[in-house]
Amino acid sequence: MLKMKHEDKTKKGQPINELMELRQRITQLEQERKRAEDTLRKSEEKLKNILHGSPIPTFVIDNNHRVTYWNRALEVYSGIKAKDIVGSDRQWKAFYNEKRPCMADLLVDGKTEDIPQWYPGKYRASDLIEGAHEGIDYFPQLSHEGKWLYFTAAPLRDSGGRFIGAVETLQDITETKKSEEQIRVLSRQNIEIQERERESLSREIHDNIGQLLVSLKMGLSMTYKKIPKELSTIKDQLGELSYLVNRAIKEIRELSHALHPPLIEDLGLIPALEGLCQDFRSYSEIKIQWNFEQIEKPLQSVTNITIYRFFQEGLSNILKHSRATKAYLSLTHSDSAISAVIEDNGVGFVVDDALSPLQNTKSLGLISMRERLALIGGELKIISTPRKGTKITARLQRD
Repeated sequence: MLKMKHEDKTKKGQPINELMELRQRITQLEQERKRAEDTLRKSEEKLKNILHGSPIPTFVIDNNHRVTYWNRALEVYSGIKAKDIVGSDRQWKAFYNEKRPCMADLLVDGKTEDIPQWYPGKYRASDLIEGAHEGIDYFPQLSHEGKWLYFTAAPLRDSGGRFIGAVETLQDITETKKSEEQIRVLSRQNIEIQERERESLSREIHDNIGQLLVSLKMGLSMTYKKIPKELSTIKDQLGELSYLVNRAIKEIRELSHALHPPLIEDLGLIPALEGLCQDFRSYSEIKIQWNFEQIEKPLQSVTNITIYRFFQEGLSNILKHSRATKAYLSLTHSDSAISAVIEDNGVGFVVDDALSPLQNTKSLGLISMRERLALIGGELKIISTPRKGTKITARLQRD
């Protein structure tokens, strides 16, 4: 009887104990939540202070494209105060005249495939941050002269890895762009001076040395006719001299044309390139094919001669080093760029080794191509593998 009463008291005490433990647990959870919120608030405040004091113009948006941070540097740069834009989705107003996505907006929407539509040819994926993208663009509305900006957008995630927004940073590279443009102008002038010197030398060779050789050829021919048949040995010697003079005249003519291709000025770039290929076909056993698109809008002379020199040097390299049996040349263009391609089925090479400054003179042609294109803002891309041929592409922006 006493035992049963004791068991009843124990059973009645269990719910009370469990209730007290539950209340203690709730209190602990509440304290942990407050500590987490306090830590998060302090972290956000710290981040805000870092962003606000950073000299790099920066803004942050959340998953709803709402601006959460707009630092002091961006206030100064854009002329828009943080109090006027934080909480809104009007970040585009700092950069564009009408509503459109910034790079950070595209990351928030997960639409990285749309980046080419909004930043065509002006962006690339970041090598440093996974999921980040960077770009360079001109923003005419940022000042009366406009500004060039280098910008990077990166995703933001919480401690659990959940996507919570994106941050975009900006860097003014206007002065750098101006310097690059000055360098391009000076480079073009340098190339034009070089080509004028080549033209002058070509004319000197053709008009002076060439004419002297032609006169010598005529003199030998007249002398040959006057020598009697009895002096056959002398006549044979004169015949050999005439042969050598003819070879010299041919070499002089080829050298003159190599220094300054007259067809570019007389007939245009495409006929000059076709003439170059036909000449190559006449003295080489390599089977050559070409497809050159006619460019309706005239190019600057420096662009014409750079394209011509690219193909000229490429064919020379194929003949000297490739051991190819086939070669294909093409010239295509769009509204914004020109693409020149040289392909062969030769022995190929290791590209990094070929472009090394420690390599021998065989590499000078490729290095010369690259440097000449770089001087006018062009790019050279080389794809080659030993025993699998070579493809060289030159890409230039339209004038």
